[in-house]
Amino acid sequence: MKPDSRPYAVFVDEAGNSGNNHLDHQRFYACAAWAIEEVNVDQCRAVVRSIRSQAPELKGSCMLRSARGRESVAAMFDALGKAGAVPYYVLVDKRYSLGGRVVDFFLDSTTNDRISTAWEWDKDNGRSVAAAIAELPETSLQATQRFMREGGVSLGRRVIEELAAALRRARRADLASLLEGAVPHLDEIARSHMGQADRFVLTPNFAGFVSLLQLIDNSARRSGLGELRFVHDTTTSFEGTLQGAWDHLKSLPKVLMPRVIQERFGPEAYALFQTVALEFRDSHQEPLLQAADTLAATIVFFAAGAAAGHRDEKAVQSLAVTVVGPARSADPQMALLVMGDESIRRLVVLGRELIQ
Repeated sequence: MKPDSRPYAVFVDEAGNSGNNHLDHQRFYACAAWAIEEVNVDQCRAVVRSIRSQAPELKGSCMLRSARGRESVAAMFDALGKAGAVPYYVLVDKRYSLGGRVVDFFLDSTTNDRISTAWEWDKDNGRSVAAAIAELPETSLQATQRFMREGGVSLGRRVIEELAAALRRARRADLASLLEGAVPHLDEIARSHMGQADRFVLTPNFAGFVSLLQLIDNSARRSGLGELRFVHDTTTSFEGTLQGAWDHLKSLPKVLMPRVIQERFGPEAYALFQTVALEFRDSHQEPLLQAADTLAATIVFFAAGAAAGHRDEKAVQSLAVTVVGPARSADPQMALLVMGDESIRRLVVLGRELIQ
């Protein structure tokens, strides 16, 4: 670490986690963090403790249910910003994420005769397919979700048949035809499906978390910040956990080449494998993990309201830095990728809008 660099602690939590269930009633998932210079960590903890003085733990999803709670959230965002904390967050549309997985498995030029390398290299193509699939009726996506969990040739064939039929009903026969090009290669596609031990890599929250790490790391590099120490809640819910995925990756023989890791787990998992400074703590004991939970819950609350027409959708779009496509594009598989480059001001505005 450079003598003049400033080490940061980054406290990360999430909201809307439904594991590998892309069709959960909560359509959005958010992974959020507060990046805090180490010398300011205690001051920021004191901010959170002052907000949660009436409860043993600050829980964002509960606070957002009332006007008074939303006022407290906005006040906490404001105070944390003044104490030097910087917010980062990634928002995932789970159905878009599921569409991206369809692109990964069935629209690969090596296993689909109708996909050219030129089509594959144009990332807008994959994004268009993912977006179209995201808007299909849920009944047309059930088999797709099962395939992501279980794999298998017969289930893969059913996925293609049901998606192709639904796309034709939606007047997207062009996309249906492209999907059907994978049928002759279903054996190979099924063999490439990740085993049960690696299924967590296919979840929206794994992609979201690794995307957040990369987002913050890139921001730190641009800003000339020092060493980053990531802290995440010890979540134990749902099939597979982040801590389990981390332990599994770190247990692999060190002689494994990066190419092998990327082929087996994907670029997102390899990025996580390289992130050494990651620790897990119980959020009950760490106020700043509770603050990260509240930030994530606020982003999901706002996005869900906008999607339902309860809030101005343009306000959500104004938060977006970029719209990125399926995982194979080497970009994270997100519907919206959002970061707090303008620091706290945007979040305070967001908090105030929630109060109205």
